[in-house]
Amino acid sequence: MTTRSALTPRPTLFPATAMPGSEWWQVLWPDPAGVLEGLGLRAGMTVVDLCCGDGHFTLPLARLVHPGRVIAVDLEPEVLALARAACQGQDNCQFLLADAQELVCLVPEPVHAVLIANTLHGVPDPLALVRSAGSVLREEGCLAIINWQPLPREETIILGMPRGPATGMRMAPERVLAIVEAAGLTVERQWVLPPYHYGVICRKPPGKAWHRRTVLRSGVAWVVGAAMARAPFIHAQEKCTLRVLGTHVTLREEIRRQAEQDLDIHILFEPGGDARILQKASARPDSFDIYEQWTNSIHILWRAGAIQPIDLSRIRLWNEVNDLTKTGRLLPNASLGLGDAPYRLLHVQPDGSLGSTPSGVISFLPYVHNVDSFGYDTRIVPRGEPYVTESWGWLFDERWHGRVAMINDPTIGIFDAILAAQALGHMTCRDMGNMTKAELDQLFALLIEMKQKGHFSGFWTSVPESVDYVASGRAAIASMFSPGATALNERGIPVVYAAPREGYRAWHGVMCLSAQTVGRVRDAAYDFMNWWLSGWPGAYVARQGYYISVPERARPYLTPAEWDYWYEGKPAAMDLRGPEGRVAVRAGEVRNGGSYWERFSRVAVWNTVMDTYEYSLPRWNELLLS
Repeated sequence: MTTRSALTPRPTLFPATAMPGSEWWQVLWPDPAGVLEGLGLRAGMTVVDLCCGDGHFTLPLARLVHPGRVIAVDLEPEVLALARAACQGQDNCQFLLADAQELVCLVPEPVHAVLIANTLHGVPDPLALVRSAGSVLREEGCLAIINWQPLPREETIILGMPRGPATGMRMAPERVLAIVEAAGLTVERQWVLPPYHYGVICRKPPGKAWHRRTVLRSGVAWVVGAAMARAPFIHAQEKCTLRVLGTHVTLREEIRRQAEQDLDIHILFEPGGDARILQKASARPDSFDIYEQWTNSIHILWRAGAIQPIDLSRIRLWNEVNDLTKTGRLLPNASLGLGDAPYRLLHVQPDGSLGSTPSGVISFLPYVHNVDSFGYDTRIVPRGEPYVTESWGWLFDERWHGRVAMINDPTIGIFDAILAAQALGHMTCRDMGNMTKAELDQLFALLIEMKQKGHFSGFWTSVPESVDYVASGRAAIASMFSPGATALNERGIPVVYAAPREGYRAWHGVMCLSAQTVGRVRDAAYDFMNWWLSGWPGAYVARQGYYISVPERARPYLTPAEWDYWYEGKPAAMDLRGPEGRVAVRAGEVRNGGSYWERFSRVAVWNTVMDTYEYSLPRWNELLLS
């Protein structure tokens, strides 16, 4: 699945498009397995990788569908040999040197899926290719098309150079949808694949008579998220199952068990790393009912059509949700912070955009939130003074060379890095919440130089991994979420969660409703959202160091000592236990940074999807591979 050369030996029919260089192709597609999972492919399927190229996607595809089968097809012997070598040792791959238009003669049995990636733009008769792919699909089988966005080539920059097909060869999504319609397939969904691609999922209609040589025309049936239900919840006698996709921060087993007990439903939690779950959610809204992450995911999910508006009339405690989400401030003199402050993304406007004007429907339910910084092991790093000596610049301080761990998420890690760079005077930018390409280039040049010199011990993707970096001694200081610092202290490792003098990087948790969640499951989803505001969950996350949008509801579930420490910023009156039941705070300790209200008065920037988000992704991947 790479940019292929000819599909047939007749160059007048299929003009060549150049094979990509492996270096920039890996920067563009650092996680092919994640892309494939987002397409809905799973174990046991038979899949055709049409025009497989050098096998960059074929190997992870074979691993994903095993014990199912992959049929990799390409016309060029040299390219197919590369794919075969890449998949050496994989026992479920078949490699065919053949013309893609003869696919119907090569595949004797219908398959579950066909992939056409980075190919359709170079084919003079794309309808013939789509019909060929459709001819081998079983009923309701999937055709996945991945194409370059119709951007000018000079704007698709990877490793400092324009990449991809010529501007004139690129296909707008509307053209692809018209081709799919003409081929008789049903469009299931279209979404953006950052930084420079989009995807289209189509299916073979059930009960359709398909000849092995021709494909009949049929209309396009868009699957649109069902309209919002405003009817009250009606309890069904049989339990339904609610699928929740999110991060390790809130998808904790204790929370799942308590919610099941209180709501009398089955709940399935699927926790994962930030980037992977966001990719899955944006590509496959059918894979979840509730999505939990941060506000920096909202723009991506909303543009992908992966989530539906939430009806405020069904959120029972909306009037008790505090002003942080509604106005951006807890106190009148508090800093709003740069970037995507949650109030700017909360309300669904009449034109379908997101904004701050109340409309009766919201894009996400606000619940868990916090200000983030970094944690440091005081056995190695001398303890600093909150808001005075503690500084983001410590992440780049040469004293900790080789013992600094950073988060592997560009919508978060970039801000940790620019806060550190500015703190040490390495660079400044006009608006940290919306950096320009030139500013990003300057920042990444600095990061790559530091990484190549061994300054960073690694980049973590989940809270447990961040804990392991410090617990194992690989890192003395690290970008960190509050539960990571709490978990380390529960283990007896003295980690301080810093209160940087430059201000915090803030985030707000979002609970989103899948565009494809309907009926009884949607009713259960609203019950689950309301449950999160009921009190017990807010107390649980407080012991992780997090806040909830209805703090007074959580207060009765906390002891006075817990409330005073976690919310009021007062010294702990006694030893306090964390979520795992072990002592996390010793009597007399004071929460670094002070009270809830003081900490949220010192927001420097919010986790944000900047205007240069697509540009930043290959630069981030370049950093990881440097």
